[in-house]
Amino acid sequence: MLALAALACSVPFGPFAGGHLPGPVTAGPIQDWSFATMSTLQLETRPDDPRSLNLHFVEEGPRLWTATILGDASEWARDVLADGRVRVRVGDRIYERQAVRVSDAAEIQRVADLYREKYTVVFDVAARDTTLVFRLDPR
Repeated sequence: MLALAALACSVPFGPFAGGHLPGPVTAGPIQDWSFATMSTLQLETRPDDPRSLNLHFVEEGPRLWTATILGDASEWARDVLADGRVRVRVGDRIYERQAVRVSDAAEIQRVADLYREKYTVVFDVAARDTTLVFRLDPR
């Protein structure tokens, strides 16, 4: 039980946030994220005081996105708006990214379509005023 508690302090566990994400860092751009077949990835925000959590995401070729319909009521989204430097963990690998807020309506609509294709129950991320969409670009 103590080992599980120690692990939970470092990585996100279910809906509970963690801290710094461990794992080898993979540098450079990714040409195809199709290997990311899981339903969530782990996103680390706040480089100076790391906080990590599990988030839904979508991918298409070299592009990777995550979104929230809660706007800046979402703590992780506030973190990313303040400092876009994030780390993403897919499997056992870490990818350093720059979270870029998407404002282009066509890109937001494409992300909404990808969310609908990937997840059976999902809010329409393109239809809400509070939605924030972030593209996770290479740093």
